[in-house]
Amino acid sequence: AGIPFKILVEPQDFEKYKDIPNLLVLPEDNRGLEYSLYHGKTFAIKNGYDVVFKIDDDIDGWLPTYDKRDLHNNEIMRNNSQRFDIILKDIEEPLSKPACGGISFGYRQEFWHDKKWFGINQRFQTCYVVKTELWQPKPASSGRTKTDPWQDFCDFLRVVEKGYKVMRYGRYVMDTRVGQGEGGLDFWYRNRTPEQYKELIKAISKEFPWLTFRQKNNGLIEPDMDNLVIGGKKL
Repeated sequence: AGIPFKILVEPQDFEKYKDIPNLLVLPEDNRGLEYSLYHGKTFAIKNGYDVVFKIDDDIDGWLPTYDKRDLHNNEIMRNNSQRFDIILKDIEEPLSKPACGGISFGYRQEFWHDKKWFGINQRFQTCYVVKTELWQPKPASSGRTKTDPWQDFCDFLRVVEKGYKVMRYGRYVMDTRVGQGEGGLDFWYRNRTPEQYKELIKAISKEFPWLTFRQKNNGLIEPDMDNLVIGGKKL
């Protein structure tokens, strides 16, 4: 696509990636996602970037929403570079609007249609675009933040609570095996205890007291994304 990029790695993993260009080595190991994104934002500000496209390392590519063939068919997966170019061109126009704070993307299992734009104020997840000035990762003074497992969601809330809109892109969706990764947040979700999950909900409620929650069929409590209300106004 011809755009500048950085790959954030921890010092302990440097040897695995040392031959890959454009590395940004973090100062410390095992500080979590929010810590990593904070240093990504610092780099973006220092180098004058107005917009950041955050991409997780476990995404396999981009799938056209109108194509219902086998998701792993080589013919489908072959043109990720061209698709990324189209995505970058599509998002230019909404990002030029002062009211637009970012762009979110859907997962491959979420929807199939042929619309370029799918909705407004649907959460950031895995990969997203955000205006640098609105990107507010907040690392803890040490260790990981309590909200780290839902970092993407917190980034979304920090944008919309300022009154900006997040557009959901629909022409392509992310091809990623949600919850099946070997480490990171997927590992946390598979191995979390009920107490850890309660602490996560408590931490998010503390930062975003206006956020409401609902109980899922499996008994877990989650944010009520259908009824986001700030200052008495539904998003």
